[in-house]
Amino acid sequence: MEWTTERILENVKNQLRKTTAQKFGWKKKTKKPLLRAWKIFCFKSFGKKENIMRIGRTSRFGLDEFGRDVEKGLKEYVNLLKERGLNLNTVILLGSRVKSKCKPDSDIDITVIASNLPKEGNYHIPFGAIFGFRRWLYLSDRPLFLGVEPGGCCSKEEFMLRLENFDVLALDALYYGTVIYDDGFWIEARRRFKEIETKYGLRGTKLKQLLHPF
Repeated sequence: MEWTTERILENVKNQLRKTTAQKFGWKKKTKKPLLRAWKIFCFKSFGKKENIMRIGRTSRFGLDEFGRDVEKGLKEYVNLLKERGLNLNTVILLGSRVKSKCKPDSDIDITVIASNLPKEGNYHIPFGAIFGFRRWLYLSDRPLFLGVEPGGCCSKEEFMLRLENFDVLALDALYYGTVIYDDGFWIEARRRFKEIETKYGLRGTKLKQLLHPF
C-alpha cells in the first residue's frame, strides 16, 4: 500500500479504535481487577520492598499503591532483565505514567527491545503456549510485583518495521515514551522517525494529538 498522510491517520485511528475497545471492555471489567488482586497477593507474600521505597518528596513516575517509587522500581526491573540474560537495546515507559494521568494503582506500561527475546506464544500450534510462557518468565517483574505490563516487545529490527508500518505502540513510544534504559539504539530509531515524518508530511498533523489518550 502506498502511504499518504490521510491513509496514515486513518490507519492509526483504526488501530486506536480496536485498542480502546479492548482496554475499556472485558479487560477493564474482568482482567484488571483479577490482575490487581494477584499483584497485591504476590507483593504481600513474596514482594521485594527494599531499595525502592520513596525517598524525598518527588517521584518522576509516581508511586505505586504500596508507596514504592516507580522510577526506582523500573531500574531494578532492568537489572532483572539483564540477570535473566536478555541482550537489551532499549526499555521504554509508556502510558499514564509518562502522561501525568497515573494513579497509584495504574499499570506500568513498558516496551522492551532486545535481540534475544523468546518467541511469542502461538496457541494454534501444538505446544505453542510454551513459547509464550517462556517469554512471560523473561519479562515478568517478579519479585518486584510493580504491575509492569510489557507490550509491543520485539527486536530492534522488528521495531523499525513496526515504525515503517505506523504501528501505534511504536509511534506512541517515539512521541511520548520515556527511556528507562538504552544502549544507543533509540538515537537511531528517532533519526529514522524524523525521516519518516518529513517524507509523509506528518509534522504538524493530528497524529501526536491522536496518540495522547492512548
